[in-house]
Amino acid sequence: MGLYVVSTRRLGNFSIPSAAVLMGLGIASMHYLGMSAIRGCGLDYDLVLVAASVAIAITASMAALWFAFYKRTIVTTLAGGVVQGLAIASMHYTAMAATYFVPLNAPADLTIPLFTQNLLAFMIAGAMVIVCAGNLTLLGFMSMQQKRLV
Repeated sequence: MGLYVVSTRRLGNFSIPSAAVLMGLGIASMHYLGMSAIRGCGLDYDLVLVAASVAIAITASMAALWFAFYKRTIVTTLAGGVVQGLAIASMHYTAMAATYFVPLNAPADLTIPLFTQNLLAFMIAGAMVIVCAGNLTLLGFMSMQQKRLV
């Protein structure tokens, strides 16, 4: 959603900040939802560091979007990608510093996994092949449409 907002520029000067909020919240929610899947222990958080991790994700996403979309050159687009990677890493390490692992009083009820690790890896790889093929097909279709207009 953030990339869509910033690429259409429908919000004018607010496109980059609003897209940064969407991207930063997406990065933070992805991290904390993934952390909630941890089994075998309880999780507790330092709320000040949680807020700092979300602020880092939003601020760094804004910098990355500015690099990538303010002036569209190869160098600034690549810089935006690097800054976005640093945003994700910085948010992750700050969020991990905010996390406390608490032992459970009762033994964890760990169930048998639904899929084996190999099957899960193949399913993920297959899904990625489908997504990439779909993106390449869409890119080819868009390229053909653009050539027709020129």
